[in-house]
Amino acid sequence: MFNLRVSYLLVMAATLSSCAALGPNYQRPEIVTPAQYANTQLSPAISIDQAWWTLYQDLTLNGLIAKALQNNTDIKRAVARIEEADAFANEVGAALLPQVNLDGSSAHSRVSTLSAIPVPNPIRNNNRV
Repeated sequence: MFNLRVSYLLVMAATLSSCAALGPNYQRPEIVTPAQYANTQLSPAISIDQAWWTLYQDLTLNGLIAKALQNNTDIKRAVARIEEADAFANEVGAALLPQVNLDGSSAHSRVSTLSAIPVPNPIRNNNRV
């Protein structure tokens, strides 16, 4: 029991001591920027070539981009396909939902007193299902 308390106190002391400041306050070093770059701003008139990847002169990259552009489908079509798949999944999943059916019927019958075998008391049967 004594060792447990000592261990607990040591852990607490180590935890509290880790919160102490380890050095002076950090000061960001000043970075000297050359004068030719100090006021440089990008011009909004710069236009980027639509086929910018051709600057790398890589046949593999050119082939991949051409394949992607050829097989790229319209966003609306993709959204419509996703909605169609979602509706189909909902339709298939509807079979897993509980079903409620309501049905009613009624029947009335009586044994005839005019039959070949006479019945002393007519039997009535009112079946309600």
